[in-house]
Amino acid sequence: MEQQEKLLKFQKAVFAEVDQKTALIRKEAEEAKAQTLKQTKDELLVQAEEELHMRAAEIRQENRRETAKCSLDAKCALLKKRAELTEKIFAQVEDKLRDYCRTEEYQKNLIKRVAAFADAHPDGDLVLSVGENDSALSEELKNALGRPCEIRTDPSVTLGGFIVFDRTQNLYYDETFAQKLADQKPYFIEHSSFTL
Repeated sequence: MEQQEKLLKFQKAVFAEVDQKTALIRKEAEEAKAQTLKQTKDELLVQAEEELHMRAAEIRQENRRETAKCSLDAKCALLKKRAELTEKIFAQVEDKLRDYCRTEEYQKNLIKRVAAFADAHPDGDLVLSVGENDSALSEELKNALGRPCEIRTDPSVTLGGFIVFDRTQNLYYDETFAQKLADQKPYFIEHSSFTL
């Protein structure tokens, strides 16, 4: 019996040691599992945060693009509308100038303007070009210049006024209403309430 008792004691000791080692292995496995889960969770949180930041940056960039596109579209629409309104206003002014060019007041004004030009440019061999409607004033225009000159009819002078070519200096002076109106367009756009 003694041997059986020794065997039982030995068996108990072995089983106790096995239980102890098993408990230790389980504890280590649980700790490793917990640590691995924590590490994986931390990595997933970092990855999720990076993805969230990246997605937020993409959304911000997309919003900036959309805002810029909307702003550009709005500016284009405003520019188009401004151009339409400007053209409409200047077309109305052209119509009024055409009506004005049929008046006696315009004829007197044209002769005064030619005389003022002659005073400002006393020298030179001049060619004076006027519109077809103003060619009937040739003698009055020559008198206003106060010197001999050639008077021509120019079909491009449609809104009144005149063009002078100085043969001596090889210079053109465009004193037509069409040119004066064209010169006013940039000023009008800049100083009107049609700004962007």
